[in-house]
Amino acid sequence: MTKEPVPRPSGSRVKALLQKREAEARARQEEIEKASEEVRELHVEPNRQSTLDLQLPLFPEYASAMPHHWTRTTLFASIARGKRKLHHRQQLASRSDFTILYTGQQLDMADNDVFLHALQLAQNQDAGQVIHFVRSKFLEGIGRSASGQNTYAWLENSLRRLAEATLFIESDQGQGLMVRLIKDMAWNKKQDEYWLALDPHIVKFFQQSQIAYIDFEVRKKLRYALSKWLQNYACGHRAGEHHFVSIENLMHWSGSTGRVRDFAEHKERGLRIALAELESHGVIRDWDIYERPNGRKKQLMVKWFRPQKAKELPNEQV
Repeated sequence: MTKEPVPRPSGSRVKALLQKREAEARARQEEIEKASEEVRELHVEPNRQSTLDLQLPLFPEYASAMPHHWTRTTLFASIARGKRKLHHRQQLASRSDFTILYTGQQLDMADNDVFLHALQLAQNQDAGQVIHFVRSKFLEGIGRSASGQNTYAWLENSLRRLAEATLFIESDQGQGLMVRLIKDMAWNKKQDEYWLALDPHIVKFFQQSQIAYIDFEVRKKLRYALSKWLQNYACGHRAGEHHFVSIENLMHWSGSTGRVRDFAEHKERGLRIALAELESHGVIRDWDIYERPNGRKKQLMVKWFRPQKAKELPNEQV
């Protein structure tokens, strides 16, 4: 049986088929792009928006703030001038319920003043928003005289140390976050101007129930580095209550070294000197250093009472 030849489509029919296939391909591509856009809207945009919606809270007029967990660490250490170390993923002293791995130059209490004032300038703004300042005014804000190039150089170096600092913070539940203290920075020395943006992730640590509000007017009057560290620590506890802590823990968390009793009794920079200075400015009162039994040994302890003030800051957490 002879097979009949299969009819071939005419040129116009071939062209029509190609156009149909091209239209179908375009329709499929549009569907893919639409689906991809929906995925981006569901997963990327809300995250970005939630970051933009986060803000540092508005502090009391005369205050700055620290996350109260940070006040129990050596992130900003009570160290002598010239004793700065270079850390690489160094685990900082902290409470046992979280860990901080730190990379960068060791930060001291003067660097802490700079960071606290940057937080004052950034409060009530969107997370990561750029803040602008004149460096002479910034120095006045932390209680330093803008007396010349040496002071300007110190401020610039402090800002750079903060910008280089990287923290890997992890809770005892295994939840972690990488944080930079300063995310971006720019400057114009001829115009005496600086611009910087804090890492927006920092805002996550400034929930209302986790903030230690710090009276910055008092802070500018404190002479000793340990007094400033203790001010941070004490402000992380509720006013109107007594606080009890081992001196060994305070020494460990503040970054001090040596013997515990020397830390407590040093005549020039010891704990007694710092406690007395804080009491003179009304931060604490009725403090006492004492011993308590601890097995066969005795443990050196300190207690104090944190008074309420006429213009009291919001209650902090224990």
